[in-house]
Amino acid sequence: MTTTDYRHDRDRRFAGQQRTEREFGLRFRCTNVSPTHLKWPNDAYLDGRKSAGILTEALQARSQTTGFAIGIGINTHNNWRDAPVQLLERAVCLSSVAGRTIDCETVLVELVQQIREALSRWRERPDEWLTDWRGRCLLTGCVVRARIGESGEVVGRCEGIDIDGRLLLRTEYQLHTLTACEILEWA
Repeated sequence: MTTTDYRHDRDRRFAGQQRTEREFGLRFRCTNVSPTHLKWPNDAYLDGRKSAGILTEALQARSQTTGFAIGIGINTHNNWRDAPVQLLERAVCLSSVAGRTIDCETVLVELVQQIREALSRWRERPDEWLTDWRGRCLLTGCVVRARIGESGEVVGRCEGIDIDGRLLLRTEYQLHTLTACEILEWA
């Protein structure tokens, strides 16, 4: 995909950001930036570029899930002066999008507050997380190429995620329900 194609595709995909913001009310207030979109399974995108990554792990005791450990990495204030063009097209930091330096502590406080608010909403309405995710899914409608296991690949149009958080890719012959894969490219 050329840079021009990438920007056109990004502009088309993010045209509905204001609607998403109204529906879900999630944004970093310190940046005054439109809300992130999510790339299954664990990346957050701002302005069409990767801004954060999220890893979760279930905590187990006696074969029971007792909680979750969540790790979140956010590109808050990166120096992009010497970055290769390829990286500039794919990644972004909050300070770059906001046009000013963003304090890491401010981002942390806002992030914790928004996680608490989201968890509270989801306790009251347990299925709302799925609506939130579907409204932010970067891959929905895109043709996606994914690696499955060591040597398998599937290419199909993304139909979003199902109730269990699995990625749905439709090929010419079937609907693939993926619990684990590596997203190689999408357009």
